[in-house]
Amino acid sequence: ESQPQDLAALALAAGVVARRALIELTSLPIQIKWPNDLLFDGKKLGGILVELVAESHGPCHAVVGIGVNVSATPELTGSPSAWAGGAVDLATATGDQPPSRNALAATLIDALASLFQGYADDGFSGYHAELADADYLQGRRVDADGFVGTALGVAADGTLLVETDAEVRKILAGDVSVRPES
Repeated sequence: ESQPQDLAALALAAGVVARRALIELTSLPIQIKWPNDLLFDGKKLGGILVELVAESHGPCHAVVGIGVNVSATPELTGSPSAWAGGAVDLATATGDQPPSRNALAATLIDALASLFQGYADDGFSGYHAELADADYLQGRRVDADGFVGTALGVAADGTLLVETDAEVRKILAGDVSVRPES
């Protein structure tokens, strides 16, 4: 068996389908921060984690985890977070009308099942345009791998494009932070 195409972009595709599920249930304007965060109003609402196990000439297995803050205490959402903008939960974002956890879980599972059905054959291409529409980083000044530049968006292969003073760099993985506006 060969490995599915665009494995590096699987977390981004999962982010797109998770965003769809959240919008379906809440109508909130959810954004995606490369490579794996779901944001509402500049605050972290959730994230995606993908674990891959692959053999060089054998099968490939992916485990995709999606975490969404549904109802957190103010101490948790107001406390210092790895995300500079802080965190938010669905209860706060929806005016204390979050979807039930069961409805959220079922909608996310359906979304992931749909993603997995075609991703091995179709890859990231069917998710790229929607990601571009929801891209939180595009046009922002960022710090990526020790250099500063402007995020230009996500390429068709899922890499982040960052324009520095010297060149356009393709970021394959890692943490990207938004620079404070001066």
